[in-house]
Amino acid sequence: HTAKKDDLFLKGQSKRIWGEFFKVVDSSDVILHVIDARNVPGTRCTMIENHITQHAPHKHLVFVVNKIDLVPNWVAKRWIGELSKVRPTIAFHASMTQAFGKGALIALLRQFSKLMSDKKQISCGVIGRY
Repeated sequence: HTAKKDDLFLKGQSKRIWGEFFKVVDSSDVILHVIDARNVPGTRCTMIENHITQHAPHKHLVFVVNKIDLVPNWVAKRWIGELSKVRPTIAFHASMTQAFGKGALIALLRQFSKLMSDKKQISCGVIGRY
């Protein structure tokens, strides 16, 4: 009895996608995991978090909760609080007129560069759903 796999279940299983992910992890000192504020559990990939924790513990993983302006404030605060228990977390809203979180993200990256003072510069990789 052989069952045909539905194409829906094969999404995200491409070797090319995982190859790109491994390249980003290998070449970065700090990894920004972008998570959509409208669907935090659906856009957060714990498999990626586990891989970095087990195979690259010297890498710094930061959660960036994007599109924070599209959810109510109480929802944003609760998710930021929950995610902050696990990793450093930044609330972010990209906008030409009213950007939010850019200063906090730059300050955090500067702190990481001070921690890695042996390096002239740090490399930052971005993964997740933009």
